[in-house]
Amino acid sequence: MTNAQVEVLKPVCTLLVLWLLTQGATGQGVLVSGEEREQTTKRSGKIAPGTDWETDYHIIDSGVRGATVLIIGGMHGNEPAGSRVAEQIRHWPIVSGRMVVIPRANMLALEANTRLTPGQPEEDGNLNRNFPQTEVGEEFRTAPRGELAAALWGFAMKVRPDWTIDIHEGFDFHRSHNPSEGKKKSVGSSVIYQGSESMDALM
Repeated sequence: MTNAQVEVLKPVCTLLVLWLLTQGATGQGVLVSGEEREQTTKRSGKIAPGTDWETDYHIIDSGVRGATVLIIGGMHGNEPAGSRVAEQIRHWPIVSGRMVVIPRANMLALEANTRLTPGQPEEDGNLNRNFPQTEVGEEFRTAPRGELAAALWGFAMKVRPDWTIDIHEGFDFHRSHNPSEGKKKSVGSSVIYQGSESMDALM
């Protein structure tokens, strides 16, 4: 993987997370003193411990009132840049609220470098399609499908985030509106950050 790929969506995520975690309940930025910053606590744990898809989570609590933001990477194993970005984000300092990060949501797929989860039934393989849905047409899913999705959803329900950022990796966007035979249209594209004085301060 190139450094450029690691930068997928990083500028966008940077701005979103910084905005969300510097907002108070009234929407105003929260300025904290050095003493208040020392209230920040960090803890980590396991989701689905003891299973083949066991994965880590990290909770950073500023000790200051604010939003809870859940950041997830690695839903699709062939999009490793999302996982790499989430791993970097979990080390960022925050000034308000809580930041909860799951860098490698789909460990088995990441290890296999496959979009779908290895060893799962075909209908359960695409983790990103296995969570409860809002109503679409006459049918919609009200519960997670598969054990991994159920474990991740159960964790999210305990965290109760105000915002969720699910980081993916774009590809083939340059031909997404005219895909080759047998290929589907791609949504989104990688954002490559090359550095600038104005953005470096946010990074």
